[in-house]
Amino acid sequence: MQPTVPHYTGDAFDEARLQTFGVGRSKLFIDLWCVAKTYLHLFDREPSYPYRIDALAQTGRPENAHPEGPAVALKGLLESATFDFFHRNTTNHAHGNKHLAYHLFDRNSNDYKIWERGLLHPLGYTFTEEEWKEAEALRQGIKTKCYDPVECRKAVDRFNAWLRRTLVCRRRHTHHKGALEHFELSEARIEEEFQEVALEMGTFLSLNESDLGRLLDYQHEMEWEVRSKSIVKEIESMQADVVGLQEVDRIEDLRDKLRRGGEGEREGGLKLAVFKHRKVRPYDDGCALFYNPKVLQLCRLRGQGGCMGAKGGEEDESLPAVAVIRYGGEAEAKQQLEQQERQEEEEEEEEKEVSKRRGSKAGAGKALFRSRLLMTEGIVGCEEVHEGDNDKQAPEEGQAKGGADKISTHKTEEIDLWSFTAPETLRRIHQEKWDERIAVVALLQHRATGRLILAASTHLAHSQDKPAAEAVRAAQVRQLDRALCEIRMAWLVGKEGEEGREEAVPTLIMMDGNDTPHLSCYGPHRAVVGEIEEGGKEGGKVYTPMYQTMAQELGHVDCLGEDYGPTSITLNRRYRIDYIWAKMGVEGKGKEGGKKDERGDVEGRGEKMVLEKVEVTPALDVQLAGFKNGGKYLVSHDEEATEAVYGLPLPAIEDQPCIPSDHLHVSAHLTFRVDRQGVGGREQKKEGEELLMKDS
Repeated sequence: MQPTVPHYTGDAFDEARLQTFGVGRSKLFIDLWCVAKTYLHLFDREPSYPYRIDALAQTGRPENAHPEGPAVALKGLLESATFDFFHRNTTNHAHGNKHLAYHLFDRNSNDYKIWERGLLHPLGYTFTEEEWKEAEALRQGIKTKCYDPVECRKAVDRFNAWLRRTLVCRRRHTHHKGALEHFELSEARIEEEFQEVALEMGTFLSLNESDLGRLLDYQHEMEWEVRSKSIVKEIESMQADVVGLQEVDRIEDLRDKLRRGGEGEREGGLKLAVFKHRKVRPYDDGCALFYNPKVLQLCRLRGQGGCMGAKGGEEDESLPAVAVIRYGGEAEAKQQLEQQERQEEEEEEEEKEVSKRRGSKAGAGKALFRSRLLMTEGIVGCEEVHEGDNDKQAPEEGQAKGGADKISTHKTEEIDLWSFTAPETLRRIHQEKWDERIAVVALLQHRATGRLILAASTHLAHSQDKPAAEAVRAAQVRQLDRALCEIRMAWLVGKEGEEGREEAVPTLIMMDGNDTPHLSCYGPHRAVVGEIEEGGKEGGKVYTPMYQTMAQELGHVDCLGEDYGPTSITLNRRYRIDYIWAKMGVEGKGKEGGKKDERGDVEGRGEKMVLEKVEVTPALDVQLAGFKNGGKYLVSHDEEATEAVYGLPLPAIEDQPCIPSDHLHVSAHLTFRVDRQGVGGREQKKEGEELLMKDS
């Protein structure tokens, strides 16, 4: 909900706000808050960011209420967040070389254009051409120092100091018409006057008491203790044997609630196989896999991660058959783009050789590393490597590799980490080498038949309708497929001289793909054949690079079907971006011997796995809520953009870093058939296996 009258807050900026945003709902105001959320880290739970929006809430928490009201508290919070933002460098910033001031103040970036239009221009902080030339020279200086951490930090500090000085000069010129320009600008004086710059920016972003109060009241319904009961009840009602979750926080509470069970129709609960935060350190959201222990059991690996040996649940020296995959798709896609640009400039290159190299696929050739992490009660610890860790021979019980604090007194076990960057570079200073996107993997065994199934839950890079992000997602799914093949070889085939598994093992992937099947969903301009080179077409449809790669290049089956209804609903879109993928195996080599036929079914040694039937639960038909005459009502699809309740990206809910997910759960009932072949290819036995797959 946004201010609906010209008097936004009753301060000196109301006229400028009215001219900038207009009356009523403003897309620019929403976009401005989204940029502020990203760069000011308003909802970040990192301890170094004390900008706790939840402290504004009054509902049920009078002890947290600001004595002068939440609107005054919001101004102070935004002032502090803005001031700190212009002082961050690669060392004092928890996310390293990411979302710093020099990233935002790039006049060619969309984020800066929103920041300038919605904040800088109304306040009189726009730059001259000469100032932009200075800024670009300093930005280039940072790029040349990026491989030296100390020099990079110094270069960022120089940019920040120049930026603060320039903004102070802009304020002097705008507010005092040059009257103060003859006063010296010492470092101390700049800091003092820059505090006023930060205050103006924070105040301009603020909301009035009435609008903020409505937002806070509505957010009470989204608090975890209120909505977690509905989430758990919904998951239990699906009667799923495997549940893949993305954008998961509050994992300990969710794990315990689902494990207890009994609230839904199922007797007993779901067990957590594995959860990992998508960041290298244990905070923010992540991906999880749960399973029904009455139907499935988690497999274990012999020794130090050899091939599958002990049965699930046996207490011995074996390790749990779970893994984490850390993508490097962004770096791979960027490298691929740079390679193509270089190739286009090489005019003397033979056309045949150029075409051959242009056809190379991002994500297929990047080095893949296998290392170890620690897991306690299904929750995987820290990846980040800290100084001095290389001197440690082994982590202590309850402590994750990479120097994480103790996370539990329960049994801690090692698991596999498969990463597309060297483990020692999993540090914030090297964040350009790896993605904050992961997959979690578990090898499960069907109790009734003894059959194995490899399950994965993953969350791909965000931003729809952006070719650069689409290329990253295509690289990530290639990396996912490659890592899963390596996991199958390591876990199922075994080492030289070991006995491997002979049956075909299907792979199931539950995915927040952050992309639609067809480019036409983004508008007619993206549906033109040939518009996107990576997007394939069939029957007039142009597929997104991610979907093209999964369905056609890698041979995964979209269990929901490419025309499934929307699974992500916001004020601006209704997209289908969630998937359940099935692949009956990999083209065999070594002891596995699986060979894929033209239908995508896979033969193991002496048997064939077939996806016999898929029963898909129809997409949910959801309406958004409106607010009128003091109460809520359901708005029609046509009214969503103007009448549906929303809360900007404000405020955070309790200690969660973001607003609740905008996704709807999807589910399917999958039936597999195993055909065993006799001598001469004669069919000897058919064995059916049913598994109910759910993705949320």
